[in-house]
Amino acid sequence: TMYMNPLVLTPELMFGFFDTKNGEWNDGAFSAIWRKSMRNKNMHTWIVMDGPINTRWMEHLNTVLDETKMLTIANGDRMPLAEGNKVIFEV
Repeated sequence: TMYMNPLVLTPELMFGFFDTKNGEWNDGAFSAIWRKSMRNKNMHTWIVMDGPINTRWMEHLNTVLDETKMLTIANGDRMPLAEGNKVIFEV
């Protein structure tokens, strides 16, 4: 289980950003956890968003919440929700 307070991180630190100095992509905290959970099929990961829902970061999760259950990030990567993994939101 991974706990994250989304109001503490900027969307770039949560979901990733391009480094303008070297042109490389850097995963954010959320996208790094998501990517790691995809690689290890035997691991069940719960990502707990421990903070009030805010449009500043929630809009990045639209594709996770629709029928595709894919995380789409700014570099174009589309990562499916691995079986057995869950995202929990505080309301």
